[in-house]
Amino acid sequence: MQREDALPIAKQLCETVQKLGKLQLAVESDPAAADAVYVPPDKAVVLIVPQRGIKEEDKDRPELDEEAGAPLALLFAYHLVPVVDDLAVGEDKLRTCQFTDEDGEQYTVYLFVLGVRRLGKDKFQLLLYGRGKNPILTVPVNEGKGPGVKPVAVELCDIVGTQGTCVISAFDKYRASFKLAYRP
Repeated sequence: MQREDALPIAKQLCETVQKLGKLQLAVESDPAAADAVYVPPDKAVVLIVPQRGIKEEDKDRPELDEEAGAPLALLFAYHLVPVVDDLAVGEDKLRTCQFTDEDGEQYTVYLFVLGVRRLGKDKFQLLLYGRGKNPILTVPVNEGKGPGVKPVAVELCDIVGTQGTCVISAFDKYRASFKLAYRP
């Protein structure tokens, strides 16, 4: 999926999210800055939409020190769910929303809220929220080169069988990764 193909989808999904009510973090999404990756032949898709106006200089925000973290982005996944302790996360922990394509076909997409929490000087953690107050998973944020897309980017790599690694990059400088599993 090309980035320009993802933009109308991101816009529609973000409009749907606004109707869902309160999320764990108040993400003011910027669909024009979305990034996506598509994995054929099963048509699995991961799309990330950053917090509007987010900048690298924001790493001094006080919200980063809060337990819930500071909003980073919305992550949408079609046919992909996080893996925790070698098991795909159950439906009870997943939040969904609907997407309708240009042919009128409706799809159910998993919605995750991404936050960042400061653990110490220059030490951060990515939080991935689904349904519920607590994150589904937390992973360390490390320095590392991203794919060149700013402010945030998503990549899928190391795909073996029905699992792969999702890499979230911020500012083409910071990276965090976690496992995803295919769910038909």
